[in-house]
Amino acid sequence: MNARVYIKKRRIATFKGKHNRSKSKVLLLLYHVKHHQGDSSGRTARWLFINSGVPYSSLQSRLGTWTKWGYLTRYTSKGFDGQPCWHYRLGLKGRKFVENILGVYAPEMIPEYLQEMKDFQKLVTILDRKPDGYRTINKLIAATEEKKKDSLDPMK
Repeated sequence: MNARVYIKKRRIATFKGKHNRSKSKVLLLLYHVKHHQGDSSGRTARWLFINSGVPYSSLQSRLGTWTKWGYLTRYTSKGFDGQPCWHYRLGLKGRKFVENILGVYAPEMIPEYLQEMKDFQKLVTILDRKPDGYRTINKLIAATEEKKKDSLDPMK
């Protein structure tokens, strides 16, 4: 019995499609919250929507998949109305995605993603929702610019 085995080669993400863009924004935001602010508590889909600019309907359909793939971990807790609510945290695979894939293969996309998130938050603020994450994005942009300066400094 001769059986052929086909091995599917995985390609490096091109970051041209909207799915990698959405995933990158969410993972970048959660990475910053965990590693630069030291906050390891989970975030709701609503918080991720307000702070990343990724459409809520897209988040609702993708967060479960990203959790299944290991990019995120999630747990439930009671919301303000007493109903259970999912909270998401950065998973091990998500951290590796931000550090290795996004940081190595598409570093030029990070400032673009940050600017898109900042623009979306300005719009939300104008609509009088005042998200708490606006400060988070500003800190993330400052940390990214500081990292760029450090990498350009020949004395380090």
